[in-house]
Amino acid sequence: QHRTERVDPAAVDAVTRVKERHKRKLLGVPGVVGVGVGISERVDGEPVTEIYVKEATDALRRTLPSSLEGIEVKIVETGEIFAY
Repeated sequence: QHRTERVDPAAVDAVTRVKERHKRKLLGVPGVVGVGVGISERVDGEPVTEIYVKEATDALRRTLPSSLEGIEVKIVETGEIFAY
């Protein structure tokens, strides 16, 4: 479980700006269903860019970046996302 109270709001803002700069390109990759900001599983309290994918295949993992502008990228398998 993450300690979200330790997350620096300025760091979240910085990661959000990086995510927004790369959002269109990432959403153009087949299999990507969304992007967001989350918390690192490696560094306590550090925000990361999350890329949501239908299925986290090896091929898709090789296609997607492991970082964006020095910010860790976390690939999150969500399945298909439907808007209602």
